[in-house]
Amino acid sequence: MPCAASHSMRPGLSLSCRKLRQPLSIHAPVIASTPITPYTGAVIPKSAGDCEMTTTNIGHVVANSLLMVANLLSHQSATKVTKVTVPELTQTNSSALILDCEFSVPDENFVLQWLFNGERPPVYEWRPNTEPVVVDLLRDRLDVQYKAADSPSIGRRSLRILRPGPELSGDYTCLVRSDAGAEDHATKTVLVFSPEHEFVLTIDYAEEFEVNCIARGLYPQPTLVLERNR
Repeated sequence: MPCAASHSMRPGLSLSCRKLRQPLSIHAPVIASTPITPYTGAVIPKSAGDCEMTTTNIGHVVANSLLMVANLLSHQSATKVTKVTVPELTQTNSSALILDCEFSVPDENFVLQWLFNGERPPVYEWRPNTEPVVVDLLRDRLDVQYKAADSPSIGRRSLRILRPGPELSGDYTCLVRSDAGAEDHATKTVLVFSPEHEFVLTIDYAEEFEVNCIARGLYPQPTLVLERNR
């Protein structure tokens, strides 16, 4: 029988036991649990919006992923820029400046780009069986009818630049990228020089012996050296 203790105001402590109207109860938090179903290789959707994944589907996903990786590696090894050819020196306003890019690709699903000083967008972009896109620096200077070969897959790989000037000096990068994501590139430096259009050498014997040497219109900027016979 449940008991309750009472304290008496008289000297000493007395305990009395009486029957309670309601039995005592202990309240403890209730922990909800969810039955765990052992994994059987399949997740069964509970509703139409759930996703279903089976061991068979997992195998297909893994196989497709491995196939994609193998395909990319295959394209990467087959996509190569083998040689970039540019003249060592080109004089301003010479007949033409030709930059050539030799490459190998597994198929015709690729894009070829020429970049100037590594900057984007490229100054030239071409896909097989399409017309090239020419922007900025080479616009109105490029011979777009020029072909390095008769093959439609490599014919427009080269640049034939008309009326080259010193502003075209810099690094030219040929980049080839397959539609599968593999790419390769190579860079060469082009120097378009300009000889002097005026050269003046004067000697003044007035109060002091003075020699002046002036050259104008040169590119790149030269270093002038005066020498005398000993």
